Amino acid sequence: MNDVELTFGWANDPEARAMSFNTAPIPFEDHSKWFERRVSNQGHGQELLIAFLDGEAVGQIRFDLEKDMAEISYMIDRSYRGRGLGKRIIQDGMKACSLKPVGFLAQVKKENLASCKIFEACGFKKIEDDSIVKYIKAENR
Repeated sequence: MNDVELTFGWANDPEARAMSFNTAPIPFEDHSKWFERRVSNQGHGQELLIAFLDGEAVGQIRFDLEKDMAEISYMIDRSYRGRGLGKRIIQDGMKACSLKPVGFLAQVKKENLASCKIFEACGFKKIEDDSIVKYIKAENR
């Protein structure tokens, strides 16, 4: 729960909101309840990991297990964007994921070119290309 304010700031970053499927700002009370549920369900079909670089929190990656696939959502702190951390957060996050999925799924807004490039660089295969681009990758730890 110590990271609730940190993740709240990331979640409400204007660029992050613009690339989210729900673009409305998130009230702190709603985020706090969501975060508490995440923490208490950790390892039970859900996992939330904070990424660090040189002792500084730089982003998060989240996994939601649906049947045998883990859907990925990630976010990078505004001051660390553009440094190539997205690929590293995704690759390291998949290795650290304790949910044991058979594969990973990502859904990205088509206009989020940076995330589309990152998932492709991580070896994800594009399976649908509409307003939402869907990617899939078989597990390979």
